[in-house]
Amino acid sequence: MAENKQKVVLDASVLLKFVIDEKEDREQAHDLKRRIGLNEIEPYIPSFCFYEISNILSKSTAFDSIKEVHIAYTTLRLYNCTEVPLDDFLVHDTFYLMKNTPKISFYDAIYHAIAILKKATFITADKKYYNLMKSHGHIKLLSEWR
Repeated sequence: MAENKQKVVLDASVLLKFVIDEKEDREQAHDLKRRIGLNEIEPYIPSFCFYEISNILSKSTAFDSIKEVHIAYTTLRLYNCTEVPLDDFLVHDTFYLMKNTPKISFYDAIYHAIAILKKATFITADKKYYNLMKSHGHIKLLSEWR
């Protein structure tokens, strides 16, 4: 693991754009995916992220069969994102982020807390979360990626 790699925490909404073709933020998602594939970026996710992604993939109308859903899931696993386990420090930092912003969920805030702990940037497509939490730093909208 090279120290000079850019570290990012990928929101589930961003990872899903790697396998579900959407017009919004298509170029940014493609660039991010390419740079991860070239090993220029070190991606992190919370340990529950693939549960969240699997739930969304299973309900998506972007796929015609279970086989296509499974291929999409397998493709996302190939990006080798480091899964960060839940521990007391991470929970504490997540609660801290949430303290003055009751409109955000623990599930959303934990991605951001990981970014802060890892000295990384949380990449999200969630404009509502971004607007509420950008003052904490370590966050960027996918639309602003490059």
